Amino acid sequence: MYVQDRIISEASMFKAMLENESMKTYIFVAGNAKQMPQDVEKSFTEAFKIAGLEDADSIVPTMKKLGLYQTEVWS
Repeated sequence: MYVQDRIISEASMFKAMLENESMKTYIFVAGNAKQMPQDVEKSFTEAFKIAGLEDADSIVPTMKKLGLYQTEVWS
């Protein structure tokens, strides 16, 4: 099982975390720089859509701007 599969399977948990105003959600992605970071980001967006979040396409870009979504990748 890849992390992308796990993200999709936990869509409702991510929705709850993002909607809980008392909880600040941070996402850290670490791994190989080839395709993994893009695939993980797409999986988060898909999970947000599955969870019914209306602004699903803008969540990750907004989190990046706020420093809440960070990647550490290497070749």
